[in-house]
Amino acid sequence: MSVLAILPARGGSEGIPRKKVRRVAGKPLVAHPIEQARQACSVNRVIVSTDAAEGAAISCPFGAEVIWPPAGRHRPVRVGVAVTTGGSTTINLASSR
Repeated sequence: MSVLAILPARGGSEGIPRKKVRRVAGKPLVAHPIEQARQACSVNRVIVSTDAAEGAAISCPFGAEVIWPPAGRHRPVRVGVAVTTGGSTTINLASSR
């Protein structure tokens, strides 16, 4: 069985600018869930869904694949809000393939 970990990592933060790339315990914040997902025995692939080049550039060296909104499309508003469901991120991911 294949298990895919999808990590939503939108670029904007309402409270802390550039939150995903700020260092926490010596690493960018976005690196921590990537490393945890990669260490999970059942996870075969880790994908970061993002709209921010800076976060994408950090995610790849930590072993995640990065997926962007489809060319010519911005991330749907329902996905780019501060509180969203995993379902809307998954729909965006599926539609970008």
